[in-house]
Amino acid sequence: MSDPFEVLGIPRDATEDQIKTAFRKLAMQYHPDRNPGDAAAEERFKQVNAAYEELKDPERRAAAQARSAGRYARFDFEFHDPFSFDQPTDFDSILRNVHRAFKQRPRNADVHVQCRITLEEAFYGVEKSVNVTLSSGRTRTIIVNIPPGVDTGSRLRVPGSGDDVFSSSPPGDIYITVEVDDHPYFDRVAQNLTAELEVSAIDAILGTSVVIESIDKKEIVVKVPAGIQNGQRLRIAGMGMPVIAAPHARGDLILIVNVTVPTRIPDTAKELLEKARAEIQAT
Repeated sequence: MSDPFEVLGIPRDATEDQIKTAFRKLAMQYHPDRNPGDAAAEERFKQVNAAYEELKDPERRAAAQARSAGRYARFDFEFHDPFSFDQPTDFDSILRNVHRAFKQRPRNADVHVQCRITLEEAFYGVEKSVNVTLSSGRTRTIIVNIPPGVDTGSRLRVPGSGDDVFSSSPPGDIYITVEVDDHPYFDRVAQNLTAELEVSAIDAILGTSVVIESIDKKEIVVKVPAGIQNGQRLRIAGMGMPVIAAPHARGDLILIVNVTVPTRIPDTAKELLEKARAEIQAT
């Protein structure tokens, strides 16, 4: 087994960034697309990928560091033949060695990408084209069906569409992390939506009805009770975001009352308000 640090040309205490930088440089240099028909370059490309797969995993990197210092007895099928008669018949040890060998087999990498959508797209669900760059430098476009109710941080998995450098191993997966853009009117808290509802001081005192538009463009008549206070919340059940595990269920719409006071009041209105204040204070 080659020393992965020597393959990538890096010191044994290299950081993750140094490992990644060295890998990308060598992968581009020896990629088969850049060296058509060059068997030596193709073999070198495979060695570079295998070295990177080993060193990007912290546990395997630590084992490689120990092995290179002579403190780790590595296992491979050529050195440990579990079926030769001069080996001890410890079948538990044999199985452990076989399992370790398969774990150390080069594995095709998973690919992680991000996809931005609007709040409306998160409400209805959407089909998106996503460009994915593989570690070999190739670009792949995949179509992703994003279900209703996703939120920022939701992750979708597309199996078998990731890196496929090593033909002896199954392709990796693609993981798509969703990011939902901010909305000019609605804020989101889990599956609930919140929004400000402006109410004039007179309407706050006397009560009123206000028509608003929901996220799915439906008109909702909101009854504002008399005497409502600034910052008070009105909850409208079932008018929030879909629940991703049960799209027919929805969160709530929560309206936060913002009582507005006019800056200019006609004299006739002032007289009426003064009279109303006196009567209220007298009660």
